[in-house]
Amino acid sequence: MSSLKSFDIKIKREIRDSIYNYVHVTESEDKVIDSPIFQRLDRLAQTSTSPFVYPSLRYSRKTHSLGVMHLVHRAFLHLLFLQSDIQSEISPLLFGELVVFNSKKERGLDNLSQKLPSDWWNSKDLDEKVQSLRYAGLLHDIGHAPFCHTFEDVCKKLKEQGKIKIDFNHEVMSRKIIKEKFKELNLEAPFTPDHINNILGPKGEAPQFLRELISSPYDCDKLDYLKRDAYHSGTLEYGDIDCERILDGFRVKDLKLCISSSAIDTLMNSFRAIQFMYTTVYHHKTCRLFDFMIADALEKIPAFIEEIVLDLDKFLKCDDCSFICEVKNRKEKGDGYGEAWEIFKKIRKREKVYKVIVEYPLSLGIATDASEEIKKLEKHLEDKAGEDLKIRLDYLPDILPVRTEENGIYNWLSGKRIYDPEVGELKPLRAISETYFYQLLRHTVLFRIFGHRDQLEDRGCMLKAKKIEEEAKTKLKEIEEKYLLK
Repeated sequence: MSSLKSFDIKIKREIRDSIYNYVHVTESEDKVIDSPIFQRLDRLAQTSTSPFVYPSLRYSRKTHSLGVMHLVHRAFLHLLFLQSDIQSEISPLLFGELVVFNSKKERGLDNLSQKLPSDWWNSKDLDEKVQSLRYAGLLHDIGHAPFCHTFEDVCKKLKEQGKIKIDFNHEVMSRKIIKEKFKELNLEAPFTPDHINNILGPKGEAPQFLRELISSPYDCDKLDYLKRDAYHSGTLEYGDIDCERILDGFRVKDLKLCISSSAIDTLMNSFRAIQFMYTTVYHHKTCRLFDFMIADALEKIPAFIEEIVLDLDKFLKCDDCSFICEVKNRKEKGDGYGEAWEIFKKIRKREKVYKVIVEYPLSLGIATDASEEIKKLEKHLEDKAGEDLKIRLDYLPDILPVRTEENGIYNWLSGKRIYDPEVGELKPLRAISETYFYQLLRHTVLFRIFGHRDQLEDRGCMLKAKKIEEEAKTKLKEIEEKYLLK
């Protein structure tokens, strides 16, 4: 394994950052950042509706992407010093970033100086690996659409309804942009799309631990947005986490990204932070209300949604503001544009269309699938509400503190991902702390029912809403009791 060569990767400039003070950028990254494709992220809000409640939580996907690039680099440097021979060539004081370094080798971990069962890894020198990972962190969100996850949810719904032909996933779109718009991104040789997409893709050829630095239960993506959102929203009591402690706890064993038992307390705090940030910030009732209004507007114009999703060039010209402007320009054409524009006008004026009728923190086990019962409850309550009181249920059971796409939360909890330095072995969380294990077996889902404000001004509808509230809470308590031990 070769050492970093300063003539290959030079730090060109530093960018001031509210979280890390400075984010350093290489010459090649500077060209990518200046590309129109990447600059589009500066016109996509990281959180579309949270600023309605937390006005200071207003920053861009570009800021977050720079932060993820910074963190994945920090994490990789830590792993290299801990699990390779690089410290014999370069002092931590000369490496450009200070890292915690223990001269005593820990047992049983992968030796990152040796060849690994990965052609991607073995065919590249250290410079290429580091720069490829930094690119992956920088570009992991390049495929986000206007209104981010709300846009994605609407596309899924429209596809299920047969109103559009194609589904949309921002991760798939990111890899598509990297592959098809490589030159426009100003990426230069020797780097190719494969350098980056083999890290970002779920079945990429890069070692698993590199992919997990960007997508895993404790990835750098999550660490950055939690800390950044807590800072900008002013909710440090909910979401502030110790990123450095978690990064210092990273270990690689059998090519998997694991965490040292010494950092388990800090890791658990990050899991709690996810729950707190969703319940108090991301899914605040007012934020969700405006999420629904944006979704209502998007659902009026399925043809326009499909038009930009199918045409990559049109997609890359769309941001939060230009999307709304285009809807405004087409408002006289029919096809739902006029209706969509009226909704966007209300959003811009902060006019609330919906009002909460029911709010219930539903506690469920991680292995619980109450979706069928929720659907039955939804149908029953909609029938009871009738046409004069249209209601809307808000229930997202997939907001879990630990999420892994491949095996799911339960397999992660029961699998061996905690490194015990005393014995040099991986252990399941339960063997380290039964308390933490049982804490993660349950999670809270905010269950809400919204009604239309204008309808709720009618006394008869208000009385009906009260009965719906009582019946919904009774049924939800029954569901909780049913799944109490599951």
